[in-house]
Amino acid sequence: MRIHNVMLVNGYRVSRYALRQLLEATGEFRVTESATSAVAAAHAVIPPDLLLIDISDPAKNGLETLCDLMHDFPELPCLIVGGPGDATLRNHYVRLGCRAYIPRDASKHAILQAATALLSSKPAAQPSGRNTPDAVHLPHIDLSARERQVFFKLTSGKSIPSVARELLISASSVSVFRCKILRKMHCSNNAELISYAFRHRLLNT
Repeated sequence: MRIHNVMLVNGYRVSRYALRQLLEATGEFRVTESATSAVAAAHAVIPPDLLLIDISDPAKNGLETLCDLMHDFPELPCLIVGGPGDATLRNHYVRLGCRAYIPRDASKHAILQAATALLSSKPAAQPSGRNTPDAVHLPHIDLSARERQVFFKLTSGKSIPSVARELLISASSVSVFRCKILRKMHCSNNAELISYAFRHRLLNT
């Protein structure tokens, strides 16, 4: 039986430890990386088969982390755990690339079931944000993977030089991406981007 490599990202240290114990106790998963951020995860030595993002820590924006990871690991299935059982937030994550969203009040079995389903290329047993009738299309979904990264960092209040350092690109490149984002989002400045993010509950989620 093949053992699947899992990368844990974000969450409190005790939460990451509990998830590691849960996964490895099955004998089907091996946690090869336990990263505190997407930046650290990008330097993984062993290629993962599954990304598992714990969004229980309110100090970190899980959507920003997801966009960073989707840029670096676009083909990998991603499982979100630890968030509220809120359909709107779940839809945000699914639209940005996660394959399954398991809320914080779900059972341990639900986490294992979702991880197993994703690795076998089967859909996890939950509604999809893409198919939810009341899921309104939002313009940030149409941004490219890199533009999404820049969008979430700018709306969190980071400066252009700070974003450039995080993404390891030039400040001039960030400025170009910012101009493209403003045009696509029909916004005039960063303040309008932040207002949009706040209005649609994209901050600190």
